[in-house]
Amino acid sequence: MTTDISSDGLMAIYEALGAAPEGNIAVKLSTGEPGSNYLRTDLIGELVQSLDATIVECNTAYGGSRSNTAMHKQVAADHGYTEIADVDIMDEKGKLALTVTGGDNLAENYVGSHFANYDYFVVLSHSRVMPWRAMAGRSRIFPSGSPPPTERATSIPAVPVEVCGAAIRTHSRAFQMLLDLLLLLDMAALCVSGVMMSGFVFRFLRISGVMMIARQLALPADTPIPSRRHKFLGIRLLHL
Repeated sequence: MTTDISSDGLMAIYEALGAAPEGNIAVKLSTGEPGSNYLRTDLIGELVQSLDATIVECNTAYGGSRSNTAMHKQVAADHGYTEIADVDIMDEKGKLALTVTGGDNLAENYVGSHFANYDYFVVLSHSRVMPWRAMAGRSRIFPSGSPPPTERATSIPAVPVEVCGAAIRTHSRAFQMLLDLLLLLDMAALCVSGVMMSGFVFRFLRISGVMMIARQLALPADTPIPSRRHKFLGIRLLHL
């Protein structure tokens, strides 16, 4: 991890991994919708070009500017990715089924057919507003962004629940839960105070019969002198 959010900082992180990829290398990233957050080329360009890699993505399963190959390539060009490397939309010509060994739910996982063209994948991830929560999702960016749209729902990433759960438990989440708890307590206090105030308000109204019993059950805070209360309730009950 580094606080140096720059091309040099990214290169330092990669070099610290000690990776030595060979063959046809792909860099998997999110090309980003127009106007959204995405990895800028001045940040990742040096790393991508040092690997002589191809930037790879798949079309989105939802509608938008990246739901088909032609539009997606235009977005990639608009975001500058075609200026630093070739861009390959892996599901441009269909899908490829990968066998899942020892899986509990899946026997196959579908990816773009061009997946087979690469020997090594480098996955570059970016987070948005809540970094650690986003990082829980980043552990699945490769499996969720690699299948073609028609198979996206069946391509479930094999990420342990404990990993995602631990990443989500952040200071921001704890603060949000505290605010929710305070709001709940505030609402409870308002309910209690409302009942207490209604006792004073409705005391001046003439209410009898079943309505009086309902009032006594719904407004426990309305407690006149005990002896008078018992006599009052006894008379009403006799009339029922």
